[in-house]
Amino acid sequence: MSNLKIFLFLFLLSSLVVYLIPNVLSAYALPIDEKEKEKAVKFCFETGETPPPFLQASNFAPGNVAEGTLKIANCGEKKSKRFGLSLSYSFFDPKGDSEAESFLSNITLIELKIGKENDLLYRNLLSEVEDLNGNGVKDLHDLSLSPVSVKYKVEPCGEESCEYHYLYIRVKFDESAGNEFQGDRVELNFTLMLG
Repeated sequence: MSNLKIFLFLFLLSSLVVYLIPNVLSAYALPIDEKEKEKAVKFCFETGETPPPFLQASNFAPGNVAEGTLKIANCGEKKSKRFGLSLSYSFFDPKGDSEAESFLSNITLIELKIGKENDLLYRNLLSEVEDLNGNGVKDLHDLSLSPVSVKYKVEPCGEESCEYHYLYIRVKFDESAGNEFQGDRVELNFTLMLG
C-alpha cells in the first residue's frame, strides 16, 4: 500500500468486556489529521463529517455475536481505486492472567465486507485475511498482524447525490474461551484507507 495515497480514519471499539461484566461495544470514525480534509480522496458519512456509532453490543460473552455497519462515501474530488483496512489495539487485563494476542484470537471474524446498498456482489474482505496465528480460523489477531487492501472503486460524490458504500463486520467470541478472559477488555482501532 506504500504507493497509494492513503487517507486514514480511526474506528474505536470501546469497552469490549467479556463474561458477566456489563459492557458496551461501540465504534466511531474519527479523522486522524484535520489536514486530511483538504485531500482529493476522503471519507464522509451519511451524517456528514461526524460518523455515527459503528458497532455496538452489550454483555459480550463467549458464544455472543456482534455486528456493525458503517455507511461511507468519497467526498473528495478524485475516484478511489483501492480500499484498505488495518487494526491496532490496546488491551486491559486487571488480573494479569491473560495476553492480548490470546484474547483477540478468540474473537472470530465471521464476515468482513464492503459494497453498495442492495448489491449482492459485496467485496469480501475476509477472504484477504490470512490465518497468521495458525489457529484454523480468521480472527481479530490475524487482522491486527496484516492490513487488508483490495481493488475497490469508490467514486466521488456528485453535486446532487452521493453513492454510499457499506462496511459490514460480524464477529463471534469463541464459546470455549476460558475464564482467564473474565474482566478483560480491548479497545480496537480500525483504520480505513482509500487510495
